[in-house]
Amino acid sequence: MVLFDIKHMDPAVHKALTGVDNALILRNLAWIAKQNKPLTIRYPLIPGRNDGEEDIAGLGRYLQTLGIDEIEVSVFHNWGENKYAQLGMSLAEKIRPYTDDEKAEKLLLFNRYGVKYILA
Repeated sequence: MVLFDIKHMDPAVHKALTGVDNALILRNLAWIAKQNKPLTIRYPLIPGRNDGEEDIAGLGRYLQTLGIDEIEVSVFHNWGENKYAQLGMSLAEKIRPYTDDEKAEKLLLFNRYGVKYILA
């Protein structure tokens, strides 16, 4: 079983978010997808970072080229903020979690672009 995380499809945005581009990551995923082994793609859905319609459409198109039609989505939450505060730390930036309606709207985009989502 392979658990494979994808953060963003655009190499420049991926680099801005993580410090590295995603060329090797996507090559590795293409190779793994050909191995006919159990594979779970995981995607953190983060407001304003990787949740735009074009972001999800690009992901869906890419996964379809690999014969992958299901993804495990972790929807952003801010549950850890209190722990940071208790440790005397602060997050670099505040991200507002989705409302229930926003979350439902974002999740429907996965289906619209050919990918069944499973909430993680």
